[in-house]
Amino acid sequence: MLVLALAFLLLDRPRLSSQEAEKPRARQRQNQPRTYILKKTPLVTQFDQDKSGLLSSAERQKARVHIREARSKRGRLNSPRRLSSPSVSTPFPEGLVNAKNAPAPRGGLYDENILRTIHLRLPQEDWYEELGDFYLTDVDLPADLAIDGALYPGVGIRFRGKSSYFTIGKSEKRSFNISIDFTHKKQRLQGYRTLNLLNCHADPTFLREILYSKICRDYMPGARASFVKLVINGENWGVYVNLQQFNSDFLRDWFGTSKGVRWKVPGRRPDAAFNWNGPASEKYSEVYELKGSSIERPWSGLIRVCELLEKTPAAELETRIESLFNIDRALWFLALENIFMDNDSYVAKASDYALYQDGLHSRIHLLQQDGSEPFGVRGPEWGADAKVSPVLHEDNPARPLIYRLLAVPHLRARYLAHYRTITRDWLSRESILPIIDRYLRLISKEIGRDQKKIFSQELFEKNREEDVEVGRLQISGLLSFIDKRRSYLLSHPELDRPAPSIKLLPISSNRTILRVRLSPAPEVERVLLHHCANRAGVFEHLEMLDNGKNGDSQANDLVYSARLPAYKPGTTVRYYVEARALDSAGTSSFEPSRAEARPHHLRYP
Repeated sequence: MLVLALAFLLLDRPRLSSQEAEKPRARQRQNQPRTYILKKTPLVTQFDQDKSGLLSSAERQKARVHIREARSKRGRLNSPRRLSSPSVSTPFPEGLVNAKNAPAPRGGLYDENILRTIHLRLPQEDWYEELGDFYLTDVDLPADLAIDGALYPGVGIRFRGKSSYFTIGKSEKRSFNISIDFTHKKQRLQGYRTLNLLNCHADPTFLREILYSKICRDYMPGARASFVKLVINGENWGVYVNLQQFNSDFLRDWFGTSKGVRWKVPGRRPDAAFNWNGPASEKYSEVYELKGSSIERPWSGLIRVCELLEKTPAAELETRIESLFNIDRALWFLALENIFMDNDSYVAKASDYALYQDGLHSRIHLLQQDGSEPFGVRGPEWGADAKVSPVLHEDNPARPLIYRLLAVPHLRARYLAHYRTITRDWLSRESILPIIDRYLRLISKEIGRDQKKIFSQELFEKNREEDVEVGRLQISGLLSFIDKRRSYLLSHPELDRPAPSIKLLPISSNRTILRVRLSPAPEVERVLLHHCANRAGVFEHLEMLDNGKNGDSQANDLVYSARLPAYKPGTTVRYYVEARALDSAGTSSFEPSRAEARPHHLRYP
């Protein structure tokens, strides 16, 4: 345990204290400790003698000798060894696989109400050690996979993750990446090319990743997730979380296209928080991982957004940046990370998130990535308990998205409105407890049988409700975190301000005039109708007119109206209403409350 923990500390950048995170950017860079970034070592091209694109068993053995010698010279860890007796490949159990007559899957691959069993068969007796030798390389081991009665031959397997690889103590339970199309390029598992099986290395409950992913998908595109039981060569490897891969399949699901540019910011990357590092793309390629691109100049859009965040006056920022960057989605993203104190996040570490510049409108979208440490898995970034300000980093130039966006008064009000919506929707036992208990009913028996799990059965049962300490981590109980965080936030002055109340009135007979009724307090400065006819495009804004106290108004309520533009017949328009209170109140409200995340729809006749 100690050796693995020390190795992880050497291979990952040391954590900054919460005080250090608040220093101005120039001083923070000056005092930053050395950063260690793990990069993949390419081996396939070097050892693929027959030019097949894959390494044969003999070619892999030569590559293993090479990588071991190289790591030995650099003083890196030797490959992990099995603690239990190695399992040797055996045929799948009789009746498990019937590819010709496989039953139709019950529910989708990411149905969170089903605990599927994935069987893997690897022919190598030392497959675990070989996977360790090829960790952080481009080499996969070939295997056969069976699920739902169907056989998927020639899939590729590798160990994945960084902290989930090193911080598992005496367990063998590492995370896996499985390429369904490894040897058969058209092979898909229910339409998907990749599986990510996560070992829940920082979560005794096994619930955080799947629960947080579910919450995030309520407000923005996000990875789907489910539970699976993994069996390798007939040996039970226990329960894993099956998390959707951020790839072209994901983009088609959420954006209707796979074109554009994808980036990931894993681990601790210096200056990868939308910091302006000058116009040269090399300064960005060093810290952002380019995962795929269909355009010739993939860095230009990201660099432009960083430059605008750095140089644009607050009064002009929204107008100049909204065609290039999805502001509303970014505010949802930041609010989610803050509320649930995601320890692997932009807010906590300026890392562990994803970006997509869509191929339809060339807008950059901020996306949640890596939800293994929310709900109070605390490192030094968050400080004590659940008392983290809703506007953490608003004065920290090293977090440009928070520092610059929240400096615009109506964007700050929008952020806090989203914050209140999430808090109301999810931050309560009434919302969370039924889902937690449903998940536990699904996996508890298998968790009890899981002899490879990283945490004890006692911690699994205890951490649902109670706080626990494991090494350097302080892990809040899921329910105790909800209670403490809710209590702190509901009494926080940033969230305890009056906001306008909006009610949508019946639409006119020609379906173009929209009306809303507003409460008289607090006094409203502007009422805007936001509308868009494109799937991922920019919402346009119309000023709604004050009609005064109409005959259908109640008490002192005011009615506002606006006429939508003349869209073509058959067009479906997304729309929502925003009411901005006077600056003295500093609040905004939306109808519906989820704004661009889940707007109203109107189809033109």
